[in-house]
Amino acid sequence: MVKKKTGKPAWHYDWVDNGDLKKIRSRMLQDLYDPQADPSACLANLGADGFFKNIDYYTDKKDIWHPSRHLDAILLMQSAAYTPGNPFYGNGELIAGIARAIDFWVEKDFVCTWNGWWNNLGTGPKIADILLFPNDGIPAERIRQLSDKLYRITAFHDSKRRRIKQREVNETGGNLTDQVNHSLKYAVIMGDGEGIKFLRRLMENELRPFPAATLLGHRWDAEGIKADMSFQQHFELLYLGGYGEVFCDGMNRFIRYTAGTQYALSKKSLTFYQDFLLDGMQYAMRGKYRDINASGRGIVREDQLTGICGQVLEGCEVLLGCNANLPRADEMRALLETRGENGDIGAGGHQYFWNSDYQVYNDRNYMASVRAASTRTKNSEALNGENVWGHYLGAGATMYYVNGDEYFNILPLWDWNKIPGTTAVQGNLPYGDDRTYSRMGKTAFVGGVSDGKVGMSCLQYRDNGVRAQKAWFMTEDGVMCLGTDISASKKGDLYTTLNQNLLRGDIIYSVNGAVAQTAEMQQTATFDWIYNNGIGYITEVPLTVNAGERTGDWKTVSERVDSKQHTDTVFELGISHGEKPDDASYEYFVMMNTTPEELRHYRETPTVTVLSNTSECQAVYDAKSGNAMAVFWHAGELKLPGGETLRVSSGCTLLCRQTDTGFEIRANDPRQKGRKLYLSIDGRSAKLKFPTGMYAGREQRAVL
Repeated sequence: MVKKKTGKPAWHYDWVDNGDLKKIRSRMLQDLYDPQADPSACLANLGADGFFKNIDYYTDKKDIWHPSRHLDAILLMQSAAYTPGNPFYGNGELIAGIARAIDFWVEKDFVCTWNGWWNNLGTGPKIADILLFPNDGIPAERIRQLSDKLYRITAFHDSKRRRIKQREVNETGGNLTDQVNHSLKYAVIMGDGEGIKFLRRLMENELRPFPAATLLGHRWDAEGIKADMSFQQHFELLYLGGYGEVFCDGMNRFIRYTAGTQYALSKKSLTFYQDFLLDGMQYAMRGKYRDINASGRGIVREDQLTGICGQVLEGCEVLLGCNANLPRADEMRALLETRGENGDIGAGGHQYFWNSDYQVYNDRNYMASVRAASTRTKNSEALNGENVWGHYLGAGATMYYVNGDEYFNILPLWDWNKIPGTTAVQGNLPYGDDRTYSRMGKTAFVGGVSDGKVGMSCLQYRDNGVRAQKAWFMTEDGVMCLGTDISASKKGDLYTTLNQNLLRGDIIYSVNGAVAQTAEMQQTATFDWIYNNGIGYITEVPLTVNAGERTGDWKTVSERVDSKQHTDTVFELGISHGEKPDDASYEYFVMMNTTPEELRHYRETPTVTVLSNTSECQAVYDAKSGNAMAVFWHAGELKLPGGETLRVSSGCTLLCRQTDTGFEIRANDPRQKGRKLYLSIDGRSAKLKFPTGMYAGREQRAVL
């Protein structure tokens, strides 16, 4: 049994020494074996004292902690030396070199001074992998010293300095599942089955919804999976991409390593994880690409807008491989067949994640998302010199995907004052002098509602001298975007950005019925419609288009990296409201996965029509789904397409669909205060009571 430093047992579990530990270790080593591993370069650079000549051990450069590469080199050499069938298998010179390199690492005891992550989660898993190998010829004392280093960063040695109540250790969410896996390797190395039972308990504790930070005494307690199946890390920050991926990677490995053993997770826990993958994670991916809106500061890393897909697919595979007879096994099989790099039919429709202020449409036709932070969630973050310009990422940022690569590596080319979907004064982009910030939203009235196929969300925006009431309505054909009560107190052009994505192919557009096309464009005009790369835009007001080649530097968006130029073509368009407008508005429709001919036809016979765009109510009617979708900013009424009058007693978001016998209502309280809502339609009435606690924000239904 692993004990804490006091020598007192922290817990007690019964286990049977039946060969399960050997089975788990074998699975771990299979992940490390590599018949093609070639250690020649490592041997060529290996000094007599065990250092590698091509590694800079002492320059304090904040892109990556370079001493960690020493451990990577050791692992490459071990993979070659201990993988059956590798040409270097059992090579004496190689094994002796491994011993020298391990000796050097232990003697020097390197410590990263600028990011403590490297001293634990950044190196711990690598040390664990090194210790899994036989390590022939290495003195037992060196192995003990290396094991002691590993122990100090395991869950067995973890201390709760943050006074976390929801967990027995200090780490949370993605950091915890990462920690558990190198703790699992430590327990396997030490032959400690009781310790693995404790780790299983930690993992099962993560597979449940965690309440909002405001409901708990400590904000760290809130990190993890939420009741709406979103994922948050760094307190109230949406993180399906990034930490959510780390969480899934750690959970997938633990499930796979322990499957069929006494340490396997319970069916209840596996079922919850299945739901998280199907109802949460998969909504933030399009093919191999992750959604910018769900991905945290890591979006500014070169080539890093890929992800989520691999973890979701692997998660489905390991769950199906557990033979646990899970209730949604058919859905996971279908996901494996229809979603991935080589083809993606989407997640099946629309979701509104009320815990994270995140709206997503993800179906066969297209994917779109809106991030609109409230006083309950974080707008964005900058940390370690990354995402220093991301001030507006939670201010109604709206991303549109057909293929998934529409924003791939665009970040150094972005005008960050024109993030898609936002309304902001130009020339007024705040920038944190300390290169580190974390911002909460400014208003409570942020919410949405969904029927699983279509839905909407809203944002009452009050920030940086700008006020606006914004709403997004997502349908089968595309997204209707409405803005009203728009004003600004600061000098500079107030600008609503429709999109700023990669320019691919010609721009095709129509003005007064005349169609033209061009390779690039810098123009302001009133277009009938404008199109590029599968996406079309329709509005009645002038659009400013700035499309062509741009060059940027990766260092401007991530101070962790060296200067590196990047060039590509960008398609940017938006609406100017002028300087210091009062009560401005906009209406535009973004038609997805379309053609110029379909766009022309849609403008003449639209399926989505605006019912209201005022400071009292913003609403549309979607003829295909039969839904009227609305945000009421306070008590009011709306004339429905059939002539009926819908009345509400307080502010809300709702969907209203006429049935053969009446009306079906789905509604939500954006303020999440647990209020009552009284509804009526021409004499028919209903009362809804919105939930509180961790389910505050979840929609309620009524039939009138």
